[in-house]
Amino acid sequence: MTKTINDIADQSSPFVGSMDDKIDRLKASFKCWISNVVQAYAMPRLDELTVRFPFDFNNRESIDMWVDCAFKKGVSRLELALHYWGKTIPDEIYCFPDLDKFRGMLANCDGLYNLREVVLSGVDVSCQVIEFMLAHFPLERLCISNTYIDTLSVSGDRLKSLKLDECDHLMISSSNLMSLTYAGSENSVFFEHAPNLSDLSVGEKFCATFLPTGLLNGGYISWLKRLEFVMPRKALRESVNYPLELPVTPNLEELKIEIYGVQDACCLWPVLLIKSAPILCKFSVKVNSLLN
Repeated sequence: MTKTINDIADQSSPFVGSMDDKIDRLKASFKCWISNVVQAYAMPRLDELTVRFPFDFNNRESIDMWVDCAFKKGVSRLELALHYWGKTIPDEIYCFPDLDKFRGMLANCDGLYNLREVVLSGVDVSCQVIEFMLAHFPLERLCISNTYIDTLSVSGDRLKSLKLDECDHLMISSSNLMSLTYAGSENSVFFEHAPNLSDLSVGEKFCATFLPTGLLNGGYISWLKRLEFVMPRKALRESVNYPLELPVTPNLEELKIEIYGVQDACCLWPVLLIKSAPILCKFSVKVNSLLN
């Protein structure tokens, strides 16, 4: 069952007042509709719960109830995209249940640990809860964006895909991890064991370190079949010393690059990457001038 806040707006009676008042009324109606559906859902299993909702502090208890109900019914896919509306970032964001509260929720799950995919955006979630999920659920895909993670250890043999925006210290020891998308801090990713990693996308500050050092020192580069650089303007405000010699990437089939910088500085290292990939069959590059 799918319903959007626009559907609520279409069904609501004409409203006289400011736009902010109308939005607040629609959000309240939408929240009530979701709560009623979740509470009335009589089936013993729930495959997926997706909530894309503009969070404010008054919604916290309702979202807690939705999450609790989802886990009690053995949810397989959970997505919480709790973005804010407006030009300013709110003081409060939704805090996912801490580890003690999360364990308490699971105590009533009757062993229905079916969670395979988690997508959290604009959600404050602790490293302890993430690591608990990785250890106790058959989690295959994990995506966390628009939030900050301090220190995270990714281990086990189930996870296949990881997407993460920001982390001070990311340790990866995951035998079946195949895809990693990361845009976090420089010198913050450490590969202990990732023999099946074949798809890597790097961006933001991580690119500034990855280009001059990661390509030369990271043995995992030889495993990759797909490599993508997404380099925003702020990542290259200072010059980067690109390597002039690169190791052979014998398995690389696809290379995708988006970069901001002066043309002369942008064109050399993609050519070197192409030369180092003997079976490369797909290459795309988008160059954006800093002068634009």
